[in-house]
Amino acid sequence: MFVLALFFAAVSARAQTKIHALTEVIEGHSVGGVTVDALGNIYVADFGEIVWKLTPEGERHEFASGLYGASGNAIDNEGNLLQSNFYGDSITKIDRKGQAKPLVTSGLSGPVGIAIDKKTGDFYVANCRGNSIAKVAKDGTVSSFAKSDLFNCPNGISFDREGNLFVSCRNDGTIHRITPDGRAEEWMVGMGIATGIAFDQAGNLFVGDRSGTIFKISPSREIFVFATLEPSIAAYHLAFHPSGDLYVTGPTTSSFDRVHRITQGGDVSVFFRGLGRPQGLAFDRDANLYVAGSFGGRRGIVRISPQAHADVVLSGSGLVGLALQPSGRAILATTGALFTLDWDVRGLPLAAQ
Repeated sequence: MFVLALFFAAVSARAQTKIHALTEVIEGHSVGGVTVDALGNIYVADFGEIVWKLTPEGERHEFASGLYGASGNAIDNEGNLLQSNFYGDSITKIDRKGQAKPLVTSGLSGPVGIAIDKKTGDFYVANCRGNSIAKVAKDGTVSSFAKSDLFNCPNGISFDREGNLFVSCRNDGTIHRITPDGRAEEWMVGMGIATGIAFDQAGNLFVGDRSGTIFKISPSREIFVFATLEPSIAAYHLAFHPSGDLYVTGPTTSSFDRVHRITQGGDVSVFFRGLGRPQGLAFDRDANLYVAGSFGGRRGIVRISPQAHADVVLSGSGLVGLALQPSGRAILATTGALFTLDWDVRGLPLAAQ
């Protein structure tokens, strides 16, 4: 049974809105893995028996069933869905019509993430229980690719442009890089319990943690403590102003939470005070800040002008995050769903123009 997560009511009168539900809460199910095919269809594994298919038009149906702990997944070079079964220690191959057949039935231990080598068609599987990375040939033959005592439930897995694999470990938050010949090294550690992340225009990665510390990581992997908020504030959500200043929210139980501004030199100040549980945030081209939170007793998207004047421009009881695209489309997140919104608010370009 599907339960609609929420309804939105646009209170801006400048444009007619069109809202498209991309995902909805599936009662009694979780989300184990998500991937997208070349046609824009989204496949959602429920960490149980089912993979759901959602079309770009928002149509939804059960794509495949009979799985056992459906978690990470990926689309292979022929358009088949490769679906890992965490509890079954196996990989299922599902064709475009939803017909499933076993591909790998042994040699795995708690498989989760899958990454496809587009050049060869081989794929790589993160084994959470086995603390290892397996290589699987197109015919399903399994071999050991990388194993390290430093792995602690490897989970997410992805290739970079040079063919290195990057693997995140669920239990300790570390990230490892694995070279094409299978040599593993810790690539990033020591960032506490990481929460919000954002890149600046120079390619530096900024990571907030639950203690209120914000780390700056250079492209060469040098780590600096960039700024520290007061201990009661977790740096959950980050966004860069067009000027290069960093804005941070951290929801608490207060109805008078703040948005912090951090200069490029690391100086912290309060930009706005008076939001309830502020979460995701984004800037538009005119440097207005949009925050998912409560203001004046109403929950939704709050627009805060550069002069720190605030008003609720979109109402919705379950909103927690947003992204503004340069085209004028917004992506809105709730605790259990994603929506797209045709809006007249244009986000910042992804790169300097």
